[in-house]
Order: sequence, then C-alpha cells, then structure tokens
Amino acid sequence: MKYRSGIAAILTAGFFWTGSSADVPQIEADFAWRMAERAVAEGPRISGSKAAWRSILWMKREAEKYPRFRSRIMEFSEEICTGEKITFRNLVVEIPGRSGKFVLVGAHYDTKYLPDAPREFVGANDGASGAAALLAMIRAIDRSGEMPPLGIRFVFFDGEECRVEYARNDGLHGSRYEAAQLARNGMLRDCRAMLLLDMVGDRELSITFPAGCDAALRQTAREEAAKLGMQRFFGDYSGDILDDDLPFRARGVPTINFIDFCYGPGNRYWHTTEDRLDKLSRESLKTVADVALALIWRLGEEQAHR
Repeated sequence: MKYRSGIAAILTAGFFWTGSSADVPQIEADFAWRMAERAVAEGPRISGSKAAWRSILWMKREAEKYPRFRSRIMEFSEEICTGEKITFRNLVVEIPGRSGKFVLVGAHYDTKYLPDAPREFVGANDGASGAAALLAMIRAIDRSGEMPPLGIRFVFFDGEECRVEYARNDGLHGSRYEAAQLARNGMLRDCRAMLLLDMVGDRELSITFPAGCDAALRQTAREEAAKLGMQRFFGDYSGDILDDDLPFRARGVPTINFIDFCYGPGNRYWHTTEDRLDKLSRESLKTVADVALALIWRLGEEQAHR
C-alpha cells in the first residue's frame, strides 16, 4: 500500500471558526459497520481476483439502493510489473449538486497481494474501512433529501496496492485511470477538491494529514472537526505518503488524505492478518466520514460566495 517519508506525526491544535453544521448529513455508525463487515466477508480482495469482482458487484448493488445517485463500473486492463495483464474495476457513484463544480471522494477496496495470502487476511482497515465510510456517506446524503452544494463523485478505486514497489505499472492503477479519464474529457477543471479516505477505522484513531495535502483543505478539515468536537483525532504529518490522491495532485487538483498510518504498535497491524474488524470501531468510521461530509459542505458554501 502506501509509502511514507519524513518523521513522526505532529498533532496540531488551535482556535477554529465555529459556524453551524446542522444542515450537513451525518452517517449512521451501525450502517458503516455493517458495510465493513460485508467488505471483509470476501477475504483477500486482490485486483483481478474473483473476490475483488464480487466486492465491486455488491458495492454497486448497495449504491443502486439510493435513487438520487447514478452508479457504474469502469473496467480497464493494464500490464503490471510482473508482466501479467490485470483487469481492474473502479466503481463510480455520482450525485449532482447546486454548483457546476464537484468534489471527488475516493477510497480503495483492494487488498495487498501477499504470496499465498491466507483467508484470515481481510484488510479490515486497509481497504474495507474507506469503502464502508463512502457507502455510509452515500446513504446519508440520499436520506437527507437535499441536493449537495457541490456535485459529488464517489470513486471506489481498484489497484491501489502495489505488487512489488510503486511505479508507473505497479500500484495506484485505479486512481491514475480515473484522473486521466477526467482530464481527457475536460471534467478535471471543475473538480474543486479530491478527498481520500484510507485506513479510517482504527479504534485508536489518529488521522494525520500528510504534508503533500493542500494546506487550506487541511486547515478547513481541522476547523470542521472542531465544530463536531472531534478535533483531537485530527492533526498533521510532517512527511508525505504515496497514495491514491497523488494522480490528482499531480494534475493540479487540491487534495486531502484522511489516513491513520499508525495502526497498532509500530504500525504492526498493517498488511498482516492482524488487520481485522476487532481492531476497528464504529465511532472511528463515523468520525472521519462526518468530518469529510462537513468539509464538502463547507467547500460548497465557499464556492457559492465566489
């Protein structure tokens, strides 16, 4: 999965604007948890595998329960570093907003390829948590009955994990494909921001925004967390992390990565069979998803006043 650089995370505190968030949808924690349970039920979800295919089909069926959203699977094939040609599949779920601008919200659902990966390797935090949070956000928006202030394009990325080492043909396959497609059809210029949710379920939650994230988005996210009384879970990381926001950042889109990259003592649960649901919590999923929704609504307010 990711590569990080720099030194330890630096948590930040400060004084925040305290406007109202009453009209912002908030997710149901129990529903997000059920989505995480459903995601890990497939076991290892390696790109190109039957489990990955089953995963994207059930996520699409779930998204189709919400009539205000339009969903479709984007399929493409690429040769990876081993010489294999893999079929990757992104799921795109969209809703229009009051503005012509839109926000892209992404999470990957694939799991790290491990030789002879045991069934016990389910990627609960690293893969399932982000996908579960996105499905819960979609449900909350649909049930609110309101049109979002900005269009929202949810993308469930395939192929985030690399087989050997991140390179042009190894890792970030789904996000690179999505960014290139949006640039090709002229949509990228209307993308107000890209929000990435990756490893967001840790019961010992500590989201630290990498240094490569847009500074204004980081500050606004912390302000929105403070309004929800959740500022203690959000801070900054002095280094950077190679993740699915990079292809968008490289094309000039402001990005922010909601990631907790301190998963267990010394990060030892990451990419191991210890990455199970018992290490996650409903409250963590809700905290991150609610702050992400509040950030989207805040960006919409700012867009309306431009």
